[in-house]
Amino acid sequence: MARTQPAWAASLSFLFLVPRGSAAATVEINLLYVHGVKSCQNERQNAQSSFTDLEQAVNADLPGRIASYQAAHPGTTVVTHSARANLYTATPSGYHPSDSPDPINMDDWEVGDPGCTTSQQGDPCTTAYEWRYRLAREINRLYPAPAANIVLIGHSSGARVALEVAANAGPGGVGSTDWGVQNRIAGVVTIQGMVDALGSSKYNVVGFTSFETACKDGDAIAGFGSSCAPGNGWCEYAGRVDGFGAGDWVAKNKRALMLTSWASCSPAAWTGWSDGSLPYDAQGSPWSVGLDMTPAPGQTYRPSHGQKYGSFCHSAIDHSSDANHAAALAAAKTRILDWLFTAAPRVAATGSNSTSSPVAYNHFSSTFTMGSTCPSGEVDDTVTQGTKGPGIDVVGVCKHPGFFDGDDHAIALAEFTVTNGTTCNGTYKWKQAHDSNNSHDATFWWKTRSERSGGPALVGTLTTLPTTTTTSTTTTTTTSTTSTTTTTTTSTTTTAPPTSTTTTTTAPPTTTTLPPTTTTTTTTTEPSTTTTAPPTTTTEPPTTTTEPPTTTVTSTTTSTTTSTTSTSTSTTAPVSTTTTTTLPPTTTSSTISTTTTTIPPCPDADGDGVCDAADNCPADPNPDQADADGDGSGDACDPCTGGAAVAKPKLTIAGLSTPPGDDRLKLRGEMTLPFPFSPALDPATSGVRILITDASAATVLDAVIPGGAYDYATQTGWKSNASGTRWSYRNGLGGIGGIVKASFKTSSTPGLVQFNATGRNGGYAVTPAGVPVRVTLAFDSAAGQCGEAPFAGPPPSPSCALGASALTCK
Repeated sequence: MARTQPAWAASLSFLFLVPRGSAAATVEINLLYVHGVKSCQNERQNAQSSFTDLEQAVNADLPGRIASYQAAHPGTTVVTHSARANLYTATPSGYHPSDSPDPINMDDWEVGDPGCTTSQQGDPCTTAYEWRYRLAREINRLYPAPAANIVLIGHSSGARVALEVAANAGPGGVGSTDWGVQNRIAGVVTIQGMVDALGSSKYNVVGFTSFETACKDGDAIAGFGSSCAPGNGWCEYAGRVDGFGAGDWVAKNKRALMLTSWASCSPAAWTGWSDGSLPYDAQGSPWSVGLDMTPAPGQTYRPSHGQKYGSFCHSAIDHSSDANHAAALAAAKTRILDWLFTAAPRVAATGSNSTSSPVAYNHFSSTFTMGSTCPSGEVDDTVTQGTKGPGIDVVGVCKHPGFFDGDDHAIALAEFTVTNGTTCNGTYKWKQAHDSNNSHDATFWWKTRSERSGGPALVGTLTTLPTTTTTSTTTTTTTSTTSTTTTTTTSTTTTAPPTSTTTTTTAPPTTTTLPPTTTTTTTTTEPSTTTTAPPTTTTEPPTTTTEPPTTTVTSTTTSTTTSTTSTSTSTTAPVSTTTTTTLPPTTTSSTISTTTTTIPPCPDADGDGVCDAADNCPADPNPDQADADGDGSGDACDPCTGGAAVAKPKLTIAGLSTPPGDDRLKLRGEMTLPFPFSPALDPATSGVRILITDASAATVLDAVIPGGAYDYATQTGWKSNASGTRWSYRNGLGGIGGIVKASFKTSSTPGLVQFNATGRNGGYAVTPAGVPVRVTLAFDSAAGQCGEAPFAGPPPSPSCALGASALTCK
């Protein structure tokens, strides 16, 4: 498809040829990058440049991904194009306030501006309307109809408007305005998207005023009309308009990948977890794939939706000056390409449950059901990993009693036991394994995932380019009494659509013609909408130089002259069929005696079909009995699978001669974890578990310390240094299992982590029969980021000695 574009938006294309003789299907993917809000005049003029680095990073890896996909799907040709939009210089709608006629200042257009009749953001003559209108125009300009399979990739405000245009969102919500491009959009990728309304009361802006007031005051402070401050219209669009509905519509009806992030960013506009500019849980809608927890006002936690792709501040993805720019590009690129070529799941079902009564230490909650059947045209997701297994996400908040409710915390994932079903369903239960002194209520959130039945990769389910095929068949049949021979001659003529041509000269030149293409078309019919966008009558963008898009052709031949017009294939294929007379069958009768013996069932506490006596996790269902590190504890209950040996370990527990409640504990050691750390080591975010068991496997201490920034009001939480090499935890509320202090640091030795912990007023029962004890420290046991100190002795190896009032292990 020939397209004329400005030089800066020229699409980069990749075309891989299928070997001749294959039944071919050609899939064209059209990527369009959409920038976020820009404040300065020169930034707006060049807004399309925001995503140059990401576009180049994705395009650099496309040839390899395409080649791998085509090798696994013989007969498929994948063609990709990419372009970058600039909404500030795009063709405007023609609506504008009388006091702000310059189209580049569309972010200034407020509700009630002179010369306009408006009652809400989204009406013509407002910032929200203009963003949506111009994106639709850019789609039509850069990928004119009938080009389809358009994937919008947006950042910040660009993410929200991409969802809104795909969902035909207008003043009346989803489906209220027909932007004319919905049926050509395949999916949307949002990167730290401004999805939710930032003026919602659930988000706490820094200071004593509302988000919108603070935003507009910022404009006034910078100087009225200054192009280097957010416009008042954009403040209303960001603060008042909720994009969750549009996000959920795209997630259910198209495909959505919502990438989220939070980090320690300064300055930050919000209290709690944010990327500096956006709250963590404002970046993904409830039906987006992915589930996490985030601190919430009232000293508790609530769910955050979407997939956390790293710890990046808001500008890392589109500002090369950001120290984490390269890391953000690499993380986003990988997830986008995985979504295109490996798996693009959707949420099949989602819900929430709460305990009916407090759960005691080491007891289970009720078992809750997740989902039932997959959506129509979908199958169970067995490809992508959720928080608790393939296609399953479960998170929760443990509620601690108290007037201030200041020690609610996210539940450690290890405390959930999940059974994964085969039809986008499953069950889960919670084991309260972190507070031996109290019982606790909890609330949980869950999601199940599905994949399209046509294949998990997005590219595998997209519309293929059309072809026209004419087939004529001549059949000659000769029959005798003993056999039948059939000869078939088939002539096939296939006409393929015209494609860009690139000629590479090498000696000697050859000509390769694309093979005929077999068309498989999947059509999704969207509901009709009621509002039509007004005609465009005014200014064109200031960029006027045009040139044809850049096309790159990669062929499996050594040198090629590629031309696609029509192909004709004539095949004569003799086929012989022999019919042989069969003798009448011989009938044989036999008698089989079967004896069935019923054996009484053995004890099976977890109901996984494995007797308790042989079960390597008798309290946790694991019918597969997987034990990756061969230590006798199944992976389902092993606190450290394939972990490191703790070096220089030392544990002391004092106060054992008096009743529990005044015991003191000190622990230190070091371990070398797999390096580079994957995932990144960050206990301030993901938490840590300290487990001590005795010789009979009874629990002495099980402290699951959640992540979360330090709260000066409760004197509880984590602090870390700027380089991310030291982390310290303090608990001013009595500790978790008595643990009131913990610190961790990495060193110049790759993978080496040193740690120490302090416990006070605990109850750490150790008897002579329980010696030696085993210490386990885990950041992420599934990833091998954990270590164990068995103190098995004999000296000089680490061993334990129990005195009258103290235990010393070193």
